[in-house]
Amino acid sequence: MSAREEGIDLEVQFSGLALYVLHPDGQRVAVLMPDCRRRAHPTHFHPDETDAEAHAGYVRFDLENVSLGGAPLRLPPVHAAGLGPGAGAPRYELVHRFDRQVLHLDGLAAGPIDTSELRFPEFERIAERVELVDGLFSSAPPPILLMRTVLTGGVLRSSGPTDQWRIPPLLSHEEPYVGTFSSTATWTTRVPGDHLKVRVSGFDGAPETELELRPADGGPVRIKLANLCAHNPLEWEDLDPQTAGAEDADFRWLYRLVRLDPARTPAPRAMDLAGPARAPRPVLPVPRRGGSETAAQGCMGATTNQPFPPEAQPEAQPEGRPAQPSSVTEVESAPPPERQPAQ
Repeated sequence: MSAREEGIDLEVQFSGLALYVLHPDGQRVAVLMPDCRRRAHPTHFHPDETDAEAHAGYVRFDLENVSLGGAPLRLPPVHAAGLGPGAGAPRYELVHRFDRQVLHLDGLAAGPIDTSELRFPEFERIAERVELVDGLFSSAPPPILLMRTVLTGGVLRSSGPTDQWRIPPLLSHEEPYVGTFSSTATWTTRVPGDHLKVRVSGFDGAPETELELRPADGGPVRIKLANLCAHNPLEWEDLDPQTAGAEDADFRWLYRLVRLDPARTPAPRAMDLAGPARAPRPVLPVPRRGGSETAAQGCMGATTNQPFPPEAQPEAQPEGRPAQPSSVTEVESAPPPERQPAQ
């Protein structure tokens, strides 16, 4: 059987802030990164007036997998120069920083995606009703979206250190939400053919960058997607690891991608820190460690179970329907109109 018929192994690591949208059909998972860059949020504060630490979202390729003229580059071994076996850090890296873009992984096989071992907080257990912010899958999404991509088939599971975390019941249930969570995940799948075509485009489809990735020496094609803060953002093992501390304060960024049940959420107001009187702020519960606080975990992602379209479509506001607030950071002077449940 030829390599083209057998296919190639793809391994994608995820680290840091991202919302994993699990489609009810079990066939697709969308990965959404919030835009946490400093230039996108000059106020440096979350809606609850806590400090908002800037993050950078990027995709990293192992340069060994980059194909030129139909063959991968010939480079020294991945674990040369004292990196050591199993380090998972390529000696030569190709990094692209996202700037409100879509990552396309072409040629993925259709089929169910196994998420049974994905250990991130579930928004449905944090708030009683959760909806995605309008337009996240359109050609002109709201400014909070930095990157999106869609995975099909294979296995998406948590990886790396885990610890026990508690999320206080400020938005829904009477008991704290307790779980064992990780800050990283790995997706593995089999891609038909002998290479993987990766494209990075704007949300409107242009401009576009294209790469062809091929296995090196029979190993998998490895990609990393991360949205991490300024402390060791590339997660080099030569430097101190990312550590969230007693609570994952950066989790607050993810609330900007969802709309919560207004009946249980304090009404957000415009954030005017210079004004004479401060309006009420929403309360945003974050994971707090319930274990030994020794696991080297950085900021983590979250999941939600929501339908989403197979591809971006321009969205028009239905005639007569009032505009909806796009996130907890927008002004909301009155309760939002009743929304129809997703079909």
